[in-house]
Amino acid sequence: SIFELYTLDFGEFLEFKGFDMKPADIYKKNFNRFVYEELKDLYSEFIRFGGLPEVVLSTDVKQKTDLITDILDSYIKIDIKNLVDFENFAAVYKILKLLGNRTGNKLDITKISNSAGFSRTTVSNYVELFEGTYLIKKLPVLSKSPDKEISKTPKIYFQDNGFLNILAEVSGGVMFENSLFNQLKHVGNLNYYALKTGNEIDFVLDKKYSFEVKEYCGDFDLKKLQRLSSNLKIKNSRLIFRYPSDYLNENYLWGGDIV
Repeated sequence: SIFELYTLDFGEFLEFKGFDMKPADIYKKNFNRFVYEELKDLYSEFIRFGGLPEVVLSTDVKQKTDLITDILDSYIKIDIKNLVDFENFAAVYKILKLLGNRTGNKLDITKISNSAGFSRTTVSNYVELFEGTYLIKKLPVLSKSPDKEISKTPKIYFQDNGFLNILAEVSGGVMFENSLFNQLKHVGNLNYYALKTGNEIDFVLDKKYSFEVKEYCGDFDLKKLQRLSSNLKIKNSRLIFRYPSDYLNENYLWGGDIV
């Protein structure tokens, strides 16, 4: 049987912390400064340590880190080993760390295999195994042709921020984006959109809503998102931020409001 890593979404995380937050329509939700001040520290904790239940219930930072490390160790040394017989645990960690450092980027099997010193087939097989056991998730590109969606390169995300935090040293922006991937995947079907020029839309939800992720919000990023969204005939675009600015309108959405 496949071992499923159960992880809480942010709404469930808040319930564990004693807050009863009802899911809101994220396409209409307006920023509330009072709610932000009340929940910002908890949201930062969720972004840093993820949503594994026993980790959420722990109040000690070191204990949280130790718990995540122990869970990851048992996942690799027990659950993965039951599916694939191997002895080189360091190799598995190496591939996971390389994947962690590419979080939010296109999955380049060749680069990872070159860095890890393994064949493309070996790396590809491990990627499929990690996805099949709910550790990572590939985000497909949005294309008007279903065949192209299959052939084009997906992006890579971790299914829980706690594991990403342990495995790789990534920026706060990457941790935030990975968290939002996990928050939005519960809302609907996710894709990303990219042009050959390199311009991208971080997340397209149900092929009719577009979101750009920025720790700090700005009009330039919003206008760029709206311009790219027009290519897809998407009119519902919102910039998701972590830290609010003085001026916010209905086109901006705080990440902590996605529960």
